[in-house]
Amino acid sequence: MYQWIVPKPKMLIREEERLANDDWLKEWRSRTLNNVKKILLGIGTGSICMSLTYLFFYY
Repeated sequence: MYQWIVPKPKMLIREEERLANDDWLKEWRSRTLNNVKKILLGIGTGSICMSLTYLFFYY
């Protein structure tokens, strides 16, 4: 079983370390995730408001 396990190349390990320590990438990822969360929260809130409005006016 262990004969099929391929070790990671040194270049891949160095690249993973570089990406893990990259402040710009961390900041970009954080900003992007926050913006996506805001958009999804807005979509959810808008859907609830439209549903309540429909329920209030048409029932």
